[in-house]
Amino acid sequence: MRQPRRVNDHSEAKKKLLMALRNKLVDEYAPVKMKRGYRYVDAERLTSLNSEIVRQLLEELAESGELCRRLSRSLAVCPSCGSIDLQLVLTCSECGSQKVKRGTIYQCINCQTHFLAEEIRGEERKRCLRCGVERPRYVMIGTFYACLNCGSIPVEPVWRAMCRSCGLLFSQEESEILELYSYGLEDHNAYESISEWIMPIISAELTSLGFILRINEEVRGLSGVMHRFSAIAMDPQCKKIRLAVEIAPQGCKVDEQYLLSFILKVKDIGAENSIVITASKISRENKKLAESQGINILSVKNIPSMRSKISTFISNLLLRDMVSIRRQPPL
Repeated sequence: MRQPRRVNDHSEAKKKLLMALRNKLVDEYAPVKMKRGYRYVDAERLTSLNSEIVRQLLEELAESGELCRRLSRSLAVCPSCGSIDLQLVLTCSECGSQKVKRGTIYQCINCQTHFLAEEIRGEERKRCLRCGVERPRYVMIGTFYACLNCGSIPVEPVWRAMCRSCGLLFSQEESEILELYSYGLEDHNAYESISEWIMPIISAELTSLGFILRINEEVRGLSGVMHRFSAIAMDPQCKKIRLAVEIAPQGCKVDEQYLLSFILKVKDIGAENSIVITASKISRENKKLAESQGINILSVKNIPSMRSKISTFISNLLLRDMVSIRRQPPL
């Protein structure tokens, strides 16, 4: 009995491609020039699949909206064999020959004939090659092109492409066009991908410590203004906000303005602790600013490897706060 053919949808390969972008292992999948055309080298290494399948998977992820496709460049392609290994050549606009030479052009005053400079030099050129006048006078016209095949001087050359693979000579109008794209995450997808990695870690840690967790929560401050946070952790007994969490969007600079805005939000809601989690670099001055206002900064790069770091950071922060509260003398 013939076994049914097994269909491989490459779902695991697609997950690897997405995870590498979300973890910032690669910024984007860009086409790389190789000996035999352009390939997506990073994607091929991650999936161990050939270039054609990788290209197909990237297109499928773009069509589903999971990746953003951006035009990288457009290339001329041989209309006969599809090769991109092309060479530009000059051809005569009169006869099509490639024997086109660039040089200084002179004109005989007597017959108005044009000659290349090398044609009217030497003892044997004391007569005009065209009209035969002795000791002809020439005037320099300038630097132009001449065809050595049909003798057209000057001639306006035509640029054509010659395929190195099959030898076909073709014009721009006859060429095929290959569009090469780069594939990456859109800004909002990148933010969501960071959140979906970090939030489960934060949720598990805060829940294990007994706190009430609110994700993407809006909190009304003392001023009456509503402030949104990536997450807040509340004490189940006194309902105080023990921790305010802010996950900075991908590409967002955590600069002085960003920190001052966050500091005001934290103070307005009366959060005892706060933390900003970001994948961007922060200057030394801004780190000092955050530290002076009691704002904790956690920079992450490779998120999966940061699981233990995030858990330890949050647990140490909150447990230390809980210990200090227990040590306070009763009123």
